[in-house]
Amino acid sequence: MNYPGESIVLHLNNSPFSTRAWRENWWKEWGSDIEGQRVVGERSCESIFYLHRYQWRYLPIKSLQFIGTGDRCLSTPRAEYLALPSDANVGLLDSLFEVEWTEAVFRDLVAGQESYELLLFWARTREMYLRTIHTDSAYQISLKGDFSGYLSRLGPNTRLKLYNRRKRLTSMGSVREELWSVAPFLELLNQFHSKRWGTPCFNSRSLRFQRRFLADIVQEGGRPELRVLMVNGEPVSGLYNLVLGGCVYNIQSGFLENYGKDIALGTLHLGYALEDAFACQGPAWFDLLAGQGKNTDYKRHLATHETPLVSLMIVRHPFYRFMYRMLDWWKSFRF
Repeated sequence: MNYPGESIVLHLNNSPFSTRAWRENWWKEWGSDIEGQRVVGERSCESIFYLHRYQWRYLPIKSLQFIGTGDRCLSTPRAEYLALPSDANVGLLDSLFEVEWTEAVFRDLVAGQESYELLLFWARTREMYLRTIHTDSAYQISLKGDFSGYLSRLGPNTRLKLYNRRKRLTSMGSVREELWSVAPFLELLNQFHSKRWGTPCFNSRSLRFQRRFLADIVQEGGRPELRVLMVNGEPVSGLYNLVLGGCVYNIQSGFLENYGKDIALGTLHLGYALEDAFACQGPAWFDLLAGQGKNTDYKRHLATHETPLVSLMIVRHPFYRFMYRMLDWWKSFRF
C-alpha cells in the first residue's frame, strides 16, 4: 500500500467537499436551523467557517467549524479531505480570534499536509490545547496502466469478487449498466440501504442537499455518474460516482444483499466502473473515500494508495482547556 504522493495531493486539495456547490448548498440546508453564525469577511480563512452555539453536557459550547461539516449535535453527510485556503498562514488564522469561540474543530484533514501542519503549529505557538478526536483512512486506486495489470496485482479472493464472478452473474440472465437521473437514483439507493441496514441512506434533508449539490457541481466542472447495474431488467446495484478534477469519487453505493451464491454485488459493480475508468483517458484516480464495508474492509483490499485522515480540536477557552485535559487524562487511564 502506498501513501499520498504529489499527484494524489493535487486531487485531494480539489475534492467535491471543498467546492462552492458543497459548501453553499450545505449552508442553505442546515445553516438556517442551527444556532449558528456564518463567519464572513474579506480574509480567506474567515469565509469557510461557521460558529455553532449549543449545549454539551450542560456546558455552553461555541464551536468554530468548516462549512459543510457537522458536529456532536448536527449529523450531516460526511465531507473529507478538508483544508484551509491555499494562502492560509498564521496571520490569517489569528484573524479568527476576532470571533468569540471556545473550540475549533477541523474534520478529516489529510495528515501531514500543509493545513494539518499549519494548524498544529498555530495551536502550539498560541498555547491552545490540541486534541486528536478521530483518525481514519481513505483509499484511492491509481488508474495508471491498464485494468488487466491492476487485476493482476490484487489478491486472488479480491480479484474473484471484483471481476471473476462476472461469469456467475451473467449466467443468471442479461446484465447491463445504465446511467440514471438524480431523483430516481437517490430513491433507489434509499431502497437498497433500507433493506440492508434498516434505515435509508439519505433522509429528506440530505436528499434535498444532494439534489442541489449535483445540480450545481456541474458549473464547477463536475460530472455525476449515477450508475445502475441491471440483471434481467431489475436494478440490483447502484454507484453514486462523481468525476471531478481528474478523479472519479465513489461517494456512495447500495445493492441487493445475498443476490446469488458467492456474488458480492457491490464489489462486482465497482469492477465494471473501474474497468471503464481505466479505459477512459481523463481520470487519473478512482477514490473510494473513507469507511468500511458491513462485513469486510473491502476498500483497503482494492486500493493502491492509502491516505490518513485526522480530525483535530483546538481548544481556546481556559476553562475548556482544563476540562478537556482532565477528560483526556481520565480516558487514558480508563482505556
